[in-house]
This record gives sequence, C-alpha cells and structure tokens, in this order.
Amino acid sequence: MAAATVLTVSCTSTFTTYKSDMFRGKELLDRGEFSPARDYFVKAVGEQPDAQSLSFAATACYKIGELAAAERYIGEADRLKNKGFSHLRIAGYKTLILFRKNKQAESMEALRQYIELYSHLYPLRTIDMEEDMVKKGKIEPLLLEALVDDQASWYEMEADQWTGTHTGFNERAP
Repeated sequence: MAAATVLTVSCTSTFTTYKSDMFRGKELLDRGEFSPARDYFVKAVGEQPDAQSLSFAATACYKIGELAAAERYIGEADRLKNKGFSHLRIAGYKTLILFRKNKQAESMEALRQYIELYSHLYPLRTIDMEEDMVKKGKIEPLLLEALVDDQASWYEMEADQWTGTHTGFNERAP
C-alpha cells in the first residue's frame, strides 16, 4: 500500500511539474523569449515525452536556429500514434524545417499535407495564403511561419477550451 501511495504521489508530482513547465514555456514562447521557452519544453519532454511537449520543444528550437534539435523533436512527435491536438503544429513545423534545410520538393509536399490536415481538423478559410504558395510553387518562409504559429495556436487554444468546457470549435456547423 505504501509503494502504491509513493507511486501515485510521484506520478502526480511529475504530471504537475510537466503542466507547469508547459505553461511557463508557452508564456515565454508567446513573449518571444525562445531560449528559456526551449529549456522549459525540453524539461517537459523529459517528464512526459508526448506530442505536445515534443512539438513545442521543436518550435522553440526552430525559433532559435537549432535546426537539428527541432528536426529531432518534430520527428519524434510525428512518429507518435497519439498526437492529441498537436497535429497542426507538427505538420507545420515539419514543413518549415524541410524548407529551411533546402528540401524544396519535400517541403512543398509537406505543405500540401498541412493544408489537407488543416481542412479536416479546423476547417476555417484562413488557409488561403498557404494554398497560394502551393499554386505558385514558392514558399514564403517568414509568412508561412507566422501563419503556422497563428493557426496552430488558435486550434490548440480552441481544443483546450473544448476539453475544458465543451464549448468552442466543435459546436460549429459543418
């Protein structure tokens, strides 16, 4: 019985630390403090290596130019079966990383997949600029990064609202 209590307290403590690290990392990321945000996200990955912690670690690493680390984290997140509400962030940053690595064909295909995923997960018409990039065959990296950040953040925020209050994006008519 004592061992079960210790295990429960340990798991609860780790989860609480994970949630705190994710919250603090997101605050710092929103303020443009990417290096400290990365530190919190990497710590969260050590506590619970799920799609959310991995994709946010990749985001922060990408923002500070640590492309190898960003690619590793996004690859780990992409290989997970359960991506939770991190699908868009994973697909978007996969596209950005491929583009920054000068893999033009692969990044364009990844962008097509991002657009397809977005249209299924979060069917708002804010995807027009990405569709134009595909039509023109030219990715505009700074614009795409801003769009991915904005779209993934809105999707994640509304998904969190849905899981917490059952209000938000799932109430929209198809």
